[in-house]
Amino acid sequence: MARTAGSIPASKVLPGIVLALVILSVLPAATSLPVQGTFDNSWYLSTVPPSTSAIINGVLETRQSNPNATGYTNSYYDTAQVGSFPWQGQPTTQPLQYNMINVTLQFQNRTLQPGSRYQIYIGLYYYLPTGTVQGCSTTLDNQGCHTYQWFDTEARLAENINGTDTTPGTENTYDAHNSYGYDTVLDQLQPGQQGNLTSFNIETQFQNAATNWNIPTVTPHQLMGVEVGTAGYSFQTLNVDWYTVQLANTTQSPSPSPIPSPTPQPPPPTPQTPPSTSQPAEQSGTCLPCQAANYVQTHLWLVFIGVLAGFTIPLAIQLVSRRTRPSRTKKTIMRLHALQRLSVSVHD
Repeated sequence: MARTAGSIPASKVLPGIVLALVILSVLPAATSLPVQGTFDNSWYLSTVPPSTSAIINGVLETRQSNPNATGYTNSYYDTAQVGSFPWQGQPTTQPLQYNMINVTLQFQNRTLQPGSRYQIYIGLYYYLPTGTVQGCSTTLDNQGCHTYQWFDTEARLAENINGTDTTPGTENTYDAHNSYGYDTVLDQLQPGQQGNLTSFNIETQFQNAATNWNIPTVTPHQLMGVEVGTAGYSFQTLNVDWYTVQLANTTQSPSPSPIPSPTPQPPPPTPQTPPSTSQPAEQSGTCLPCQAANYVQTHLWLVFIGVLAGFTIPLAIQLVSRRTRPSRTKKTIMRLHALQRLSVSVHD
């Protein structure tokens, strides 16, 4: 948020704009929030009395109050920052090498006055390392042409002007006097509601800002600062709790240097068949088919011998009856019959 006097021009709605890849879900107040937040002493708290801000159990609590101002003066911001600030001149820290941001927050309450204006936002600040460039905003608010080396951008989770919520999808440009200003309204959180901003695309935010200032989107740029909080004037209270801010890399840009081939990995193990969850029809008593199946499975080799004998012994009897002498045929047949009865007995 630009720390300058004067009001930002009213927003205008542009049909068919492409917002950053973002999912903002509004949750009922009863939904549980993280017990422990992600804010620590790496965040710098920035505000002006009577507004206050504090980090308690990792949760950033912004409590803004700016009742006497009629523009962006006095206590018109209440934020936490990480990275290089202010966004002018040479950066004082290394670039933030991330392309996605996730945020969880809860809009606690507000007390507005006539002529009030506020926004709940995430600020993303970009530096142009190759030097200053000229940009001209002629389609949004006609900010004219300027020459800067920084972008001051905001993704707003709520914006209200004179008691009226701004339509989600609204874009706006403004002259931050040391950087190119751009904002987009993602949604409209209401008091008591919780919000989850998921996978907001940091690169797309820059491209939208550059496009609206007629600056080539391929201009080299670096994310140097992230800010979360509130801004506005002419209200008694604007209270927000910020639980988590997570920067991540979900996709990687192609590397200019060759990428070595990945080490081959062994194939994944063959998935095991899950155990059957079906139950037998009867939970008690004797299951005769089950016992028969178990018997056959256990004594399968005996069954095989019995079946084989049932086919081979009759054939042997016929052959013997044809080829043996009459004096020995009867005894041989009797022995084969006995062997057949034995095999049947074993089979049974």
